[in-house]
Amino acid sequence: MSSGKKSFKMDLHIHTPASKCYQGGRSDDEYLNILREAHQKNINLIGISDHNTISGYLKLMDLKERRCNLIATLSQYENTSSELNNDLTAYRNDLRLFDEIVILPGVEITLNPGVHIQVFAKPTEHGKLASLLEQLGYTDGKRGSDSDYNIEYDVIQFLKLDILSDLLVIAPHIDSTNGIQKELEGAYRAQIMKSPIIKAFSCNNPQSKEHFLDLFANDREYKRDTQPAFINSSDAHISSNVGSKYSYLRSERCNYEALLDTIINHPENILDIDDDSFLDSIIEIMGKSKTFSIEKLSEKPIEDLSRHLCACVNAGIRFLFLGISKEPKLYGLKISEEELISIIENAAATLTDAEAQIAIQKEFQALGNGSLVAICSFKYFRRGLCWLKDTQEVFSYKNNTLSKLDLPEIEKIVRNITLENLGKYDTENNSKIDFVRTQMASLRNTIDKFRLLQKTAAHSFSVDNFFKIHPIKCSTEHSITALDYFLGNPNGYSTGNIGLIQACPLRLSDAILRFSCPLASVPEDKKPGLYTTSQKVLCVSELGGTYYVPANIELAGDDTNFLVLEPKESNPEIPLECIIAWFKSSLFTWYVIKEFSTSNIYLPDVMMSLFIPKKRLSSISNELLQRTNTIITLEKKYLDLGNNENSLKKIANELNSSREGAIEKITNDHNKAVTKEMAEIDGLIFAAFNMSDADITNISNDLDAMGIYNFLDE
Repeated sequence: MSSGKKSFKMDLHIHTPASKCYQGGRSDDEYLNILREAHQKNINLIGISDHNTISGYLKLMDLKERRCNLIATLSQYENTSSELNNDLTAYRNDLRLFDEIVILPGVEITLNPGVHIQVFAKPTEHGKLASLLEQLGYTDGKRGSDSDYNIEYDVIQFLKLDILSDLLVIAPHIDSTNGIQKELEGAYRAQIMKSPIIKAFSCNNPQSKEHFLDLFANDREYKRDTQPAFINSSDAHISSNVGSKYSYLRSERCNYEALLDTIINHPENILDIDDDSFLDSIIEIMGKSKTFSIEKLSEKPIEDLSRHLCACVNAGIRFLFLGISKEPKLYGLKISEEELISIIENAAATLTDAEAQIAIQKEFQALGNGSLVAICSFKYFRRGLCWLKDTQEVFSYKNNTLSKLDLPEIEKIVRNITLENLGKYDTENNSKIDFVRTQMASLRNTIDKFRLLQKTAAHSFSVDNFFKIHPIKCSTEHSITALDYFLGNPNGYSTGNIGLIQACPLRLSDAILRFSCPLASVPEDKKPGLYTTSQKVLCVSELGGTYYVPANIELAGDDTNFLVLEPKESNPEIPLECIIAWFKSSLFTWYVIKEFSTSNIYLPDVMMSLFIPKKRLSSISNELLQRTNTIITLEKKYLDLGNNENSLKKIANELNSSREGAIEKITNDHNKAVTKEMAEIDGLIFAAFNMSDADITNISNDLDAMGIYNFLDE
């Protein structure tokens, strides 16, 4: 996100009782209900856009003035009665709505032959809208209706009016009734749509937006010099519909001038979602994982989705996107989250018992166009053939298309799964030519190691059962801001309010901080603003290194993106200290590398397949908690000592050495102490898994052969 810019939620198409077709009440309170609904839905900016009149906007401004006068009068008698105090509180709450919501004056004008166009003005210049209506022939008696009267002006004549030069003109619901696309055709329509007077458009169908963006960019008749903004708006004709569709204005300010400037000069900052990191995450997942995208569901969504879920399991798909195209574009599904959850769960229930071998994580994102996108992620612990219970049909993907498989194709999948589960351990190193000699040692006892892998993953639960996973994008600007306060000391300090996530791998031989992240103290106004921990969390760097972070710490990346693993429960059944111990253990490191051919657990395929051995960790939780806290205490003591010049000088004198010699001494002592504790953690975890001496030897030999720092050798 650009420096200083915020996301302001807006709905620029709201009717009031001044429109004859308004479906709610006609009282003063109904006008205020519009603002109350906007406030309830966190709308920052609204556009009042009645049919051929601005009287609804003027009524709201009159209500604001009347509330101010009432408060000024009644305040003189405050506390004289409870009834008066209640009235004062209500009036002040109403007035606060006007302070918290920016209200723009606008009008939805009907032009010949029944096309609607919106026009907005600065609040201080709403008189221009009244003058425009007079010029068009919408006198007082003709205002408030969208179809009772016909005027002579067509759209092209209207767009030539000089008064529009400093007003904001929007073409609403262009793909629906009274919209440009729906009502007009041919060269006449093209001439209107490419007019620079029209600064923005709105569509009811997300696919229509993509269609017109393509026309504006590539079609000679429609081509515009710059791409226009597309805005989602509710077209609310009753207060309860206010904010049902919305867009985000990304700007430093929330007012008419900022809106106009953004639409004209930075249309990319009119967004469907408040943070583009969601789309960035999808792009990253598509680049690193096997995915499939479904833009829309069929008329039989459960049957359709069950086939896709079956195909995902059989094809090894890790992520299924719903309402998202393969480009990707966020189109969304016109369905509620509750309905979509029900469809996904009912579809999953149609699968065979193989479905128990996976967990399906569902994540949802509401879009400003009133629709919903979903990400279904699959976590595999073991793989088998999947088919539909009722029909016995098997599905997979062929040439990126859903296909029902015949018997030879099914036999091929079963054969491949069997060979993959056993054979991948013999073949995973074929591409690592430079390391053949060392890797050969890790290929011994393949059957024993396959059994050991199965044993390690058994009776475990996926990471997302315990954590909400937040991907954090870190810009160079954030990194510089954070690093300034570490004063050239990458290990940081024992206390602070900002934590630095560094791009470290899963295991290092010479890391000073193996569990803790570096801390420093930063003034409140200089914090990078990425993520603040409300409770203890774990962080995973872009290279797979893991950190334990206490509560109330602002996080920053040392020029690296990272994941925040936030416990779903405030008091998780397994302490976070036990889970970080598991992530640091030799058994976990060995399993990850053997299963995924990488130690980088940041990768989506790996992260979404990780597990936590809940039952086994629970059996040794007290011991693990003690060992982890001992390591964290050792790390804090090391930092206090290493940042204390008097202590370093004293040690240097005792050693008859330099400051560097003193640092080397305390570092070696620290690493030995931490390594001893890590060896104890390994021992506890091996015992919890009932690992034999032969199992431990296999693991140790593999870690050595793969060049991984091995606590078991210490």
